[in-house]
Amino acid sequence: MGKVKWAIAGRNAARLEEVKQELIRINPSCKDTPVLIGDIKDEASIGRILQQAQVVVSTAGPFAAYGDVIVDQALAQGTHYCDITGGAPSGTDRPAPFKPVYVKEGGTWTMPFFMSPVNSQIAHYSDALTSHSYGKDFHVLEVMALGSGWSGYLKAWLGTGLMGIAAALVFVKMLRPIADRILPVPGQGPSMKLQRELGHWEHNLVAVTEGPNPKIFKGKVEDLATGLRCAEANRLCAAMVGCQQGHLGWQAEGIATQDAKRDPGYWGTSRMVLEAGLCLVEDAEKLKEAGYAAGGVLTPATAMGTVLITRLQAAGIRFEVTERG
Repeated sequence: MGKVKWAIAGRNAARLEEVKQELIRINPSCKDTPVLIGDIKDEASIGRILQQAQVVVSTAGPFAAYGDVIVDQALAQGTHYCDITGGAPSGTDRPAPFKPVYVKEGGTWTMPFFMSPVNSQIAHYSDALTSHSYGKDFHVLEVMALGSGWSGYLKAWLGTGLMGIAAALVFVKMLRPIADRILPVPGQGPSMKLQRELGHWEHNLVAVTEGPNPKIFKGKVEDLATGLRCAEANRLCAAMVGCQQGHLGWQAEGIATQDAKRDPGYWGTSRMVLEAGLCLVEDAEKLKEAGYAAGGVLTPATAMGTVLITRLQAAGIRFEVTERG
């Protein structure tokens, strides 16, 4: 099991055992992984689990329904808590128009990115926690770039329409029965084969500094398994990758590129939250020496910043500034 002792936990012993057996098939050393049973309806059972841990990584959503008990017990037991939710959109930034938009400078058609409101909130929360070090006129906007010409135009309209239908299925109560029949149930997801062969993403970032003579910095987050572009951000500051102006010398050039050969929704997300949990435990002294916040409701940028970036780089995630203003 290596130098980190870890366990899997949940409410269904049989399902957890299935997960463990799958892990054993991937890595036989997982046969010694403990299985812990707890249910949010029994708060004491959650407390008993967290008493045994330095950090808990929570991945069971929706967090608004299932997360509070785990957070409460993490506080009660003095256990670090990580999850993959960004909370409700705060409305700090004006969202991208809910329609295809042609970006002349990049020569590409774009459509709204469904996670943009949440990501914007996280970036603004990081900014607030660091005394607005990202600048007085800090804004975040994310869109999906789908190419040029008629192909890009059609994909942008089709993607926007499908996203609207998906949102209606999720948020319109009378359509929930339809959603329940066609959407995956908790615990379902794409196979490892699909994740490895079809999963891909590329994230282009642009940061524009403040002042009378603004400078532009560019970076890229790229899946080397494919050359397909699937995300592009305008006016996106370094906060999105945990780098803040004036902190640890990164200034306004902390934009990056990631080389991940799995899909973003499963492999990428799980890898990042795993490294965040490990960072809180294994790199506690480094975090203290670097002056990051030691407690509270924090973001990756304010809790771990460049220490986490170093871990992600070691895990195969490459950060690179591609153009400095």
